[in-house]
Amino acid sequence: MGLAVIGAGWGRTATTSLRSALEILGFAPCHHMHDVLENQDQQVPFFQAAVDHGQIEWDDLFSAYKAAVDWPASHYWHELSEYYPESKVILSVRDEEAWWNSFSRTILVPMQVPLEEIDDPKRLSLSIMINTLIADRVFECAPDDKDAVLARYRAHIRNVQESLPAERLLTLTIEEDSGWKPLCQFLDYPIPDQPYPFLNTSKDFEEEKEEYRRR
Repeated sequence: MGLAVIGAGWGRTATTSLRSALEILGFAPCHHMHDVLENQDQQVPFFQAAVDHGQIEWDDLFSAYKAAVDWPASHYWHELSEYYPESKVILSVRDEEAWWNSFSRTILVPMQVPLEEIDDPKRLSLSIMINTLIADRVFECAPDDKDAVLARYRAHIRNVQESLPAERLLTLTIEEDSGWKPLCQFLDYPIPDQPYPFLNTSKDFEEEKEEYRRR
């Protein structure tokens, strides 16, 4: 199958909503961090290998998907866009202060749990992968260093926008572009006869995290 759409936006830029929207349009399945959580035995080692070694065989995982958004896949947007040259890229962004407030209340919280306090081996492997990917590869700084992280956020947006031609890239600003129109125009699909999905608020994230802990 291979990827037809690649999300370059960081986590907490409405990637769960974008995933649902893409699947409604027919780009299903769409890979997301949720897939990693549901398939840890396969996917955590896959992405840990990507973190540790860089080049891996992307089709080993993504041949089963039509799209991919959110971390960890979005960190590899450049590699994936070259590997799947016919794909289109969507850069989801939001106001940087709003993004930081959402990130610091959600993803950052479990990242700050000391690894030595995690007893479950599967959860430990997941935490190591997430921490090394986000802190060491994406941010290249302490994940709670707001100024440094936001500098990387701005640099990431510039890098994506300067790296791809306009016909291949959609910058989707969630506060302004909420709805089907920009996405459907970019992908040349008719607007579905249903509301655009708005999912995974900070409250939703907390509820999902608690459910995962109970497993």
